[in-house]
Amino acid sequence: MQPGWYDDGTGTTRWWDGQKWSDQVQPPTPASGLSGVIDRIQATMVFERI
Repeated sequence: MQPGWYDDGTGTTRWWDGQKWSDQVQPPTPASGLSGVIDRIQATMVFERI
């Protein structure tokens, strides 16, 4: 696989240097539209229950 930003298998976008994963990650990009709104509401509900 060529160096670049890829999903590391956990849902995190991480830099692949061509041989191994780095510690550099990009914050997740929120989904747009209704799906994004639902995801944010669910995340807030889970956070508030803790």
